[in-house]
Amino acid sequence: IGQRLAQALENHYRVKLIERFPEAADRLSAVLNSTIVLRGDAADEDLLHEENIDHTDVYCAVTNDDQVNILSAMLAKRMGARKVMAIVNRGAYVDLVQSGTIDIAISPQQATIGTVLAHVRRGDVVQVHSLRRGAVEAIEAIAHGDRKTSKVVGRTVDEINLPPDTT
Repeated sequence: IGQRLAQALENHYRVKLIERFPEAADRLSAVLNSTIVLRGDAADEDLLHEENIDHTDVYCAVTNDDQVNILSAMLAKRMGARKVMAIVNRGAYVDLVQSGTIDIAISPQQATIGTVLAHVRRGDVVQVHSLRRGAVEAIEAIAHGDRKTSKVVGRTVDEINLPPDTT
């Protein structure tokens, strides 16, 4: 997941990827073009500090280990990352985690890499809530501009052309 996410983002953003296993880090650095691949533990406070986590716009924890994802995302947020996201495999944890320090918790059963990318690319998404076991998603976002430059600013909800099946 980390490799695919980095490949999708690296041509548009500065991406750093943390990989614990040296062989995997070497392989990733060979296939990624402009992503900086760091060898280390994503929950290492010194590493995050060294890599200026406090200047990071979005931190994504996308390992296969829920505990690593949750703890490293919480640590990154506490150390100053603007927005943190974590993949959480256990559905029961998603709502618990998302209501706390972690801005966006993504359940693989409910999401694809496209969903992760959509959240990363929308820099002004404040909060995403998964409701009804993933059947519904509520998104809180900041809209910029004025009535002339925006399709939503200065308009009532019934004036906005929303996608079908949107409430």
